[in-house]
Amino acid sequence: PMGEFLLEWEGIEARIIRPDIQAVNGVIHVIDRVMMKRRDLTKSGSPIGTQSTDFLPILLAFILVTILF
Repeated sequence: PMGEFLLEWEGIEARIIRPDIQAVNGVIHVIDRVMMKRRDLTKSGSPIGTQSTDFLPILLAFILVTILF
């Protein structure tokens, strides 16, 4: 549609839902999909019983987009 902006990265395309949200350290653009490849996920070398939080920011962003839209 006219006026719609798309973002493309390594063959993954996302629609910008809400652009230019001012943050303390920059600008946030809310998009409609996760821009991530499987190779971007890595196993943590942490001992059993501990949990890696590398994926936490992505999960929180997904939840925020789901709630807002």
